[in-house]
Amino acid sequence: MRHALSRHDDIDPAARPGFYAGWSGLAAAALRAGHLLDAPLSRKRPSTCSGTSRRATSST
Repeated sequence: MRHALSRHDDIDPAARPGFYAGWSGLAAAALRAGHLLDAPLSRKRPSTCSGTSRRATSST
């Protein structure tokens, strides 16, 4: 699972939105594996994903 998650950028951009061959399917498989293994969710954001999600900040 770690190997698949570490190679997420290798998924063809056209296939990324798909469930069976894309990122959502990869995420679903990771969540299912974590649940079955009773593994806690990682709180550390991988360095490959840094800066992809930014919160809007208030100027006040």
